[in-house]
Amino acid sequence: MMKECYSDKWVTFYLDLEKEVFKVVWHDDGTLVASQYKEHLLHAKTIVLAHRPTKNLSDARTFRLAISPELQTWIAENIFQKKGEEIIKQYAFVIPQSIFAQISVEQMMEESDREDFTRYFDNMQDAEKWLNI
Repeated sequence: MMKECYSDKWVTFYLDLEKEVFKVVWHDDGTLVASQYKEHLLHAKTIVLAHRPTKNLSDARTFRLAISPELQTWIAENIFQKKGEEIIKQYAFVIPQSIFAQISVEQMMEESDREDFTRYFDNMQDAEKWLNI
């Protein structure tokens, strides 16, 4: 059962321990800045390390922050585990309509060397089906 474990103005985190899913729903109203995004990612990492879900479902349809190359590098170095030590084995992103935000999300995952077990969707149903949840 999916349970909310954190929420604020920009994001809500959920966990389903039975299905080993960590779900992220962004509520970006255009005011999220890189430093706040980093704080949210660090908080998410803490949750993942504590509960060890193997699947991530990210609803990024309202995500507006352009992820700079510098931020992509920071994410790769500070958020994701080293190759071979990954906790999350599948990443499903429901991506925004904005082409710039979409490219930012995709480049972030490529920089983090996770593209081999990451898929992008335009709706939640297909993402959930791919994750078998």
